[in-house]
Order: sequence, then C-alpha cells, then structure tokens
Amino acid sequence: MSQHKRIRSLLPVGVALALGLAAAPAKAAPQQYYELVDDCDQESDNCGPRGENDGPGHEQARAAWFSDTAGVPYVGIVVMSAKDIPNRNDGPYQCRYFAWKIDAERGPQRVVDGLLLTNNRGNRPCNHPDLQYAGDGKMLFLFGTNDDNQTNVQPYAQVLDAMTGNPLGGRTNLGDNNGNDGAGTAQFLKTGASLDALALPTAYPKRFVYCYNDNGNNADCTVAQVNENNSVNVTNRINDVIDPANIPRPYMAQITTAGQFAVFAAKGDERPPEDGAYVRVIDVANPNAGDGGRLTGQMALMKSNEGARLYANSPEVSAGPSAGTFWAINTTSHQEGDNDKGTSMLYAHVVQFAPDYSLQILSTKSVGHYQAHASLCTSSHGPDGVQAGVLIESSITNSGPGVATPLYFDSVAKTIAEGPAKVTTPYTADSGELANLYGNNPNTQGRDFVSCIGSVANPGYGLQTGWQKETQSFIVTASYGMMSPDDYKNSMFLTFIPAHTPNQTLPPDTPNPDDGGDDVGDGDSPDDDGDGVPNDQDPDYKSGSQGGCSMAGGEGTAFGFLFLGAFLMVVRRRRRG
Repeated sequence: MSQHKRIRSLLPVGVALALGLAAAPAKAAPQQYYELVDDCDQESDNCGPRGENDGPGHEQARAAWFSDTAGVPYVGIVVMSAKDIPNRNDGPYQCRYFAWKIDAERGPQRVVDGLLLTNNRGNRPCNHPDLQYAGDGKMLFLFGTNDDNQTNVQPYAQVLDAMTGNPLGGRTNLGDNNGNDGAGTAQFLKTGASLDALALPTAYPKRFVYCYNDNGNNADCTVAQVNENNSVNVTNRINDVIDPANIPRPYMAQITTAGQFAVFAAKGDERPPEDGAYVRVIDVANPNAGDGGRLTGQMALMKSNEGARLYANSPEVSAGPSAGTFWAINTTSHQEGDNDKGTSMLYAHVVQFAPDYSLQILSTKSVGHYQAHASLCTSSHGPDGVQAGVLIESSITNSGPGVATPLYFDSVAKTIAEGPAKVTTPYTADSGELANLYGNNPNTQGRDFVSCIGSVANPGYGLQTGWQKETQSFIVTASYGMMSPDDYKNSMFLTFIPAHTPNQTLPPDTPNPDDGGDDVGDGDSPDDDGDGVPNDQDPDYKSGSQGGCSMAGGEGTAFGFLFLGAFLMVVRRRRRG
C-alpha cells in the first residue's frame, strides 16, 4: 500500500477522533462500523479500463446472514466486481464472495476475502446476483450470465459453502431460454405455525421461488428446490406474474404459512412503466393451484399517471411491522417534456392481504432522502426492538454519503414515521452514476441498486468485554463509492449500523427528513400547486415548495457532510495479495 493511500485511509478516523466522535472502547455508545472491503480508487488497483461495459468497480451487492452450529453469526456478500479479473477480455467483471465472522469481542472478522465465484465468458458474465441462506452452512447463489458468449442472458442457481464460498454443486438454469432472462431475486419457502414463526425447513428438498425479467416482456417466476446432494432442480414455472413488464425488477414475500407469496414488480411495456407498481399473489407450495399458480389478478400498489407524466416504478416488499403486515416501497418519477427523467419521490407503504389475497393498503407516506434507487429490508430497531422497515439509499450522482432510515408504523393511527437516519458510508455512495458510465449502453440505463439485511445478531451484546455490547442487532449493508473526487472507480465498503439498542434512542446523523405529504388513507391529501396531482403523489411539490431534506449536492456537500454525526469505529484497507 502506498503512503498516499494509507494517509487517505486514516484521515477520516483522525478527523473523527479530533471531534470526539469515534471511540474504540467496548463501552462506547453504539455507532456505525465501516470497513473498506476492496479499493478501486487508483488505476493501479487493477479494476479495468473506464469504458462501455467495463464496470464501475463494484456494484449490485447482495447479502445474507446466518449462525453456525455454535451460534456465532456470519455475514456473506456477493458482488459484481471489476477488480483483479482474470481473462478480462473474455469477461470485464465477475462475481465475488466475501464473508465475515462476527466475533463477540472483536467484531467483524473477514474470513473470505473476495473469492472469485465466476469466470464466465461474455459481455454480461455475472449480472444482478442474489444470495439466500439455504441452511446447513450453505448459500444459494443466483445470477444471470450469457456464458459462454451466448446471445442471451439466462439466470442460474448454485449452492455454495457459506463459510468458504466454494461451490458445492453445479449451476442450474432457472430460465426458459426464450430470450434475455434475469435480473431476479429469490426467497425460500419457510414453514411455521404462524407468520412470525416462519423458518427454513431442516428437511430436504428445500423449495424456493426465483422471479425475474423474462426477455423484457413480463415477470416470470421459477419454482425450484435445493437437494441434499447440493444440486438444484426446477419443479414448476409460474408465467406472466406481472404482465406486461419491460423492466420489472421483481421482489416477493411469503404472506401465508401455507406457502403463498406476493410478487411486486413494475408493470408496463415502456420505460418508465406506463401502468405502475403492481403485485400479484402466487402459490409456491402448490404451483398448479389457481390459474397456473396465479391466485389473484394484478393489483396496483401505486399507479402511473401518464397524463401528469408520473410513473410509479421499482416496488419492493419485506416482512412488516407485525405478523401479517408488510412493508413496501416504490418510486414515482416525473418525466420531463424532452422524455428525460426529472424529479422523483420515494413512497413507503404498509400493506396486508385479505383472506381472498386482495391487497389492502393501510398507509402510504413519502419518505427518504435521495428519492431514487432505494432498497428495503426489515430489522428489529430502536430502544424497543420494533420491526422497522429500513430504507437504504445512495446518490445516483455519486455526490453524497449513503443513508439508512428506519420506518415505524403506528397501528392505531395507521401512520408511518421516519426514525433517526444514519450515514452508511464514510465517503460517497453511488447507486447509478458509474454504472451508467461504464455499463452496457452508457447513459441510457440505471442498473445499480444498494441493499441491506436486518436483525443481524450481535454476539457481543450484554457481555462485559463485548463488541458494541449495547447493540443487540445490526443492519448490514454493502455500498460502493469514491474516497475522493478524482478516484478511478468505485471502491466497496461494508457497514454495520446499530439497529436494536435496548433502552437507548440513538440520535440521527442528519436533519430529520421533511414530512411533506399527508399519510394516505384519509382521502383528503391537498394539491397546493393546483396541477391536479395531490401533494403526496407530486414530485414537483416535494422538490419545490416544500424544500425537503435532500442530501444530493456537489463535491462540497458530499465530502463536507461526512463529519456530521457519530462516525468511524473502524476503517480498514485490505488488499488481496
């Protein structure tokens, strides 16, 4: 490591210490833990050239956590990486696996340092990976690829050793070979007496559902299973779950103990989707039920309004504030007259499903900071450990730090409130800029999203010498960004954010977000600018008259903001030899 890089790495720690914001002793108040995972800040870091489809450095990370037989928690992360790629002319980036053991006294200890999972040949060698814990110390790794330099991408699943990342079985095609398929997510079918008691089954085979973009036509779902011998085989297909769908980006959640799932995706033939953010319930336990596994029609979470140039997009769903309710989010963007994307808003919802599986929206609220490319997870949170929705956001212009915002639901008043926002990166966090510049079709697509996992157990909680002993659980996220304005590409960071802190309410790292926009449900949301669109559905209102709290900005905003709030516990620089 050069002296220049060492000084840059330690500078934020020194500033934070000077301000009295960082403390190493175990008895310190809960605060974020940051770790530099892999660097691409200099051309010499071997992160590839900077051109079309050369990759932004790191992108599209997905994580899962588990505990070993001794109860020690681990976090695994899969990421698209352009660093140290063999045969770069065959594939400009690949997927890597990282893993950390959470030591009760020392905190996260890296045990897998970027194992190369793929060495595929093609211009999309490993796209949109996903990672799900499969039990018994195994991870289910899912990804799209056009290996071996095929015309079309197909989605695959493979079982890995969670402790090492080594493959335990071959990869299985989950697609139908009728075009470009991929960009999906997966969930295992869980069992239990109630929704709040759902858990992975111990017996094999273990069933999962993978929903994905079927050639830009619709969102399809594949039902498959992991077998005891670590093979994966497809059992059923549930087609046209969201139809039409040009770029659906589906997410799903199990909504009954009997194995029914709600699939959320963007619906519409165009980009942005002219129909909006929709959901349909499917039967994963019995894929032959109903209409080919489809149990309901397509139901709107939020509709687009083409007349007002408002387009609802990118819905996600996660387990909700209570058993039988679910958190959901979507963006709504305003398309300008020249067909360029204008302002956007991010909405959070609490929903539930009636006995006939019809969608019931309990509350809706405009939330967040960057208002684009956000992601959602659920975590125990705050002094009482309530089940909060957690927004993870990064700037699509790589111009500010990442942010995690907890969402709380008042079940009596049927309202959503934002909790204390926390910074997730010591530098900038990117969810679009470099992926647009160095991805396929530069400046015409936005493929980069951040993600998070919640309720990650802290083995040091309550121990006299425990690491972050006042924190019972964490939110964990991987992000990517720049450590200075002249960085070559995006480096990758790992962040542990205190979540459930019994009897402690942590302060925000940022000003409280704007509350503009009534909670939906009273049917009386005002229309202050008189354009016929209620405030809580109008991006122009949010970004104009309300002066909402936005973290986007120029270089001064991005790097000056970093020293607001509690800061660096640890920043490490690790280089693979």
